Amino acid sequence: MSTMQIEIHGYFPAGELKILLGVYNSSFPDNPTIYPKLIKMGDWEVGNEDDDNDIYQYPAGFTLDFKTDLDDDDFINLVTDLQANTVIVEVTKNGDPIFDGSVYNSEKSMTVDFRKQIISLKIVDQITGLKTVDPRTNPYNYNIQDATSLNAGNTVLINDLIMDLLNRPPMFNYINGVVNLCNYQAHYNGQYYGVNSWCVMYKSYFSPNVPYTSISDVLRSLLNTMCCKGYIGFDRKFYIVPRNYSPALGFKTIPNENISDDWSIDIIRKMLGLQAFVFNDTGSNNYDEYDLGTLDKTNGDLTYPDLVLQMHFEIPVGFLPGKTMGGLYGLFIKTSNGSFQYAELNRCRKIMPDGTFSNDSSLWLLSVNDLWSISSINRPIFGFKISPTKTNGYSDLITYLRTNDFFKIDSMPNRLFLPRWLSYSWNDDIIDVKANQ
Repeated sequence: MSTMQIEIHGYFPAGELKILLGVYNSSFPDNPTIYPKLIKMGDWEVGNEDDDNDIYQYPAGFTLDFKTDLDDDDFINLVTDLQANTVIVEVTKNGDPIFDGSVYNSEKSMTVDFRKQIISLKIVDQITGLKTVDPRTNPYNYNIQDATSLNAGNTVLINDLIMDLLNRPPMFNYINGVVNLCNYQAHYNGQYYGVNSWCVMYKSYFSPNVPYTSISDVLRSLLNTMCCKGYIGFDRKFYIVPRNYSPALGFKTIPNENISDDWSIDIIRKMLGLQAFVFNDTGSNNYDEYDLGTLDKTNGDLTYPDLVLQMHFEIPVGFLPGKTMGGLYGLFIKTSNGSFQYAELNRCRKIMPDGTFSNDSSLWLLSVNDLWSISSINRPIFGFKISPTKTNGYSDLITYLRTNDFFKIDSMPNRLFLPRWLSYSWNDDIIDVKANQ
């Protein structure tokens, strides 16, 4: 058994693509040289077109069609290997890595034209594997024991935890950095600390009784804590970006001549309510509930669950819902001398769009109010296409506009947009955009 490699090249307005397929445990006889020809590179999609609750976004995948010129027996063996084994996919543009994924593990992942020897594969990003790992089993053997002191064994920087989760099996060589742009701060000993100094304990997310059934849920909870979305870029970095605009993010301006004339407009309908479950460390039912908006219930269950946002908070950093004394911590600060300290209760704040600061509050309430300010109103979604401005004969359109980039258009200077979904056509060198105002 060996790892067979198939290398496919394609040339597009954005530059040269190299697609490398690695077939694990290949039984292909003598591993002969294969010279495939690229027939079609499908459009690349990033983000989510419909689900406003999907708060981490990634290059979702594409279809790949290629042709071989093998004898019948070798072609049959190749098809068998691709169907039966794990197939890892790496894509580079002009030598720079821009995508790591795998062939979708399904009977529908491949179609074959035997006579023409054309194979079509459905490629997906690796992050889909996060949905298959249960954190309640502590799959990565983190230190989840109760401890009398905070230390590097039981406490971890949030950025480092996300970095670790995104490079564990079933991922491989997945991301090479975390860029956290969250505009929240927490107070300790006379000083406010930004999110790059924030830490959590492993036991908050990987104990047997946590409410999360997948690593995807853990990642979503960490992002909700900061009222952020996560984006995996084609530079293989994980960007953590505020849902509300912050001046530190800046914005891009797209010239009118690069925008299509045909626009569409739709609405993200407002949510009826928000349900926040805040960890209270009391034993059996470990969460206090905090509601905003209207939550209609039938026999204790939500009547319209699709119209209610639900969030779990493991790190309250302040008074619990309905309380004006006591409270829980859950968030820790790594100071300049390397020690871990408790963030002070009810001393979290955010940097406002005008550069001032919000009033101090608990972390969970800061995030809940932030999210409700967005989701409780109807928001327009604009759809249009963007064509490139070429540099040195090549377009950088695929990496120019990302779902973490706020942008303006020359003809609409008073409107700020944030993409929720992008689809890039390699052949046409055009991005189809759906963006929130």
